[in-house]
Amino acid sequence: SRAAAADLGDETMAILWGDNYMDRVPTFQSLLQAAEELLQTGEARIAFMGETPRFANDNLGWIGLDEKLGERDGVPYYRFGSLTYRPPLAVCQRMYAEKTHVWNTGYFITTLGYVRGLYATHQPAMWAKLQQIEAAIGQPDYAETLHRVYPELDVMSFDDAILRHVPSQEAIVLHGHMGWSDPGTLYALKEAINPNPEANVTKGLTIVESASDCLVYNYEADKLVAVVGVDGMVVVNTEDAVLVVHKDQIPLVKKLVNGFEGTELEPYS
Repeated sequence: SRAAAADLGDETMAILWGDNYMDRVPTFQSLLQAAEELLQTGEARIAFMGETPRFANDNLGWIGLDEKLGERDGVPYYRFGSLTYRPPLAVCQRMYAEKTHVWNTGYFITTLGYVRGLYATHQPAMWAKLQQIEAAIGQPDYAETLHRVYPELDVMSFDDAILRHVPSQEAIVLHGHMGWSDPGTLYALKEAINPNPEANVTKGLTIVESASDCLVYNYEADKLVAVVGVDGMVVVNTEDAVLVVHKDQIPLVKKLVNGFEGTELEPYS
């Protein structure tokens, strides 16, 4: 309800994804605690939590670091610089070498009141509709209101709607070696299972020879998938389709599949 939202306006909250992989949970917890303390002491209104890059990954977003502001319990924090979504590989390589950016995990720590204020200021039309939904919470017409109003909202990512409007002086960035990855992307799945760039990850009846850094998944028990003499490849064999893509070109898979819509290939999307 609105009253509850007002009561919780100054409470610190974390927005976290539930489908990520975390190898070093204590590091994640330390970053989370440091971020909470920094917000409570007024160092910032919002904190972005990034993963220290392990390589030049062009399948992820990156957060730019501005000046170092200090440390909290041994955790350094920086003024927020920028958000860049899936920059080209050459740009990723430069950012990685210069140590000026970190991977964007999509985690941030802020307060409910701060986010509400950003919606009201930067997305007033969306905010008006969200208020209609909020006013109906706990009321008999809540389900009807939600189903009627929600589809009317502009289709826009939270990054574009809100985060890109955050003033840099109100935001900080913390990062660490959390062993974080997003297995929702094919190569990230390989890296989460075995981050060694010389190792291969396989499933099913497969042979991988003179190859490295490959993910080879075979879902057909009566078929052999052999991969020889390649590096950084993702090979997935299912009953009705085969995918072969280099790890650096994985973003093109989504574009390819989107092109199936309205064609005879749509059943394969």
